[in-house]
Amino acid sequence: KITRLVATTTSAPAAQSLAVKVRRAADAEDNIFVPLVNKGDVLPASGQLQLKSGAMLKAGMAGYIGFEVFQVEVPDRVDLNLCIGLLRIEGADLPPDLVIRIGDPIIFGWHMSAGGVLRASVTLPESNNLVLPTKHFYAPQAAEISYNGEEGHAFTQAILARAQEEWGDLAAAVGPNAGPDLALLKARIEEQNEILEESRGDAEAVRRISEEARFIRQEAARIEAKHQSAVLQRRLGKVVAAYNRIGRGRAEESDNKIFDDLSMRAQKIIDSQHESTHAAARLCLSQMRRLFLSVAWGNPAYVEAWFDRLAKDSWLYADKAAFAAMLAEGAALREKSDHDGLRTLVEKMLEARLSLGASDTVNDLATVVRG
Repeated sequence: KITRLVATTTSAPAAQSLAVKVRRAADAEDNIFVPLVNKGDVLPASGQLQLKSGAMLKAGMAGYIGFEVFQVEVPDRVDLNLCIGLLRIEGADLPPDLVIRIGDPIIFGWHMSAGGVLRASVTLPESNNLVLPTKHFYAPQAAEISYNGEEGHAFTQAILARAQEEWGDLAAAVGPNAGPDLALLKARIEEQNEILEESRGDAEAVRRISEEARFIRQEAARIEAKHQSAVLQRRLGKVVAAYNRIGRGRAEESDNKIFDDLSMRAQKIIDSQHESTHAAARLCLSQMRRLFLSVAWGNPAYVEAWFDRLAKDSWLYADKAAFAAMLAEGAALREKSDHDGLRTLVEKMLEARLSLGASDTVNDLATVVRG
């Protein structure tokens, strides 16, 4: 439920559409956007989102409930939109003995000034309308990414590589059925790569290239939406191949059966060619990926491969001292063959890195659920 109030003082139109990332339902495996303001809405404006907790949080314990605010340009693909703010309520923020349980109502109050400044509050109706402190607010990339020097070049090069990879997947899935659109996208990627090589040392030019790469990915998503069956077939093939290569031999027989049942269900849905069932196919794929990761993370070689990959990409870490400390810790854990410790460290490194998409947690399930 959304409640919105619009002020009548000095006003200005909203320059962008903003929304909060939420889980569709408590048992859902996908995220959606719940809008705050739409582009052109009159500011200042205020409102409340009636949400539910999607995670359990106990006073003094680790964990958090997060509210991610996005600038929305591609409503159907959360990962292609820009995260402009992340508000976290942590266990340390709760009064002693307080527990937020899954399904508990949460009110996300917000106010946007005429100048576009967003303020937020979090209230727990079932705890005597307790207003929680909102001291953990992050702007995921605005203050972290530097486009100067070799690291700015490497970061933008990686974003273009991601766009190229997504273009390749789309081309393999759709083939000539996409018409000239795919060829135009490829030309744009190649052009941006050429401009990047000519723009070393020009931080503003490099920043513009990273923005253009995001726009290219958004355009690819629009093409993808027209060819969902082919795209889903491609994704199904990739996750099955990855599971067979890395996970199947280490998994329990029961896990293999669950994976295969999901695969057959997804294939049947895709074969039906009914657009209305695509969401069910995506849910199967999400469950298959989650099962794959749960098995793969139990493989020490898989974890070590991730550590080696992250260790090479120093440009992904804004805090160089913390990055160096993590590398030293990883080397020590390897020396001791502490596989559990290395797995925990790699998870920490994944959380600490800068994002090539919208935010580092963009593909994680939201910790709040639509009310």
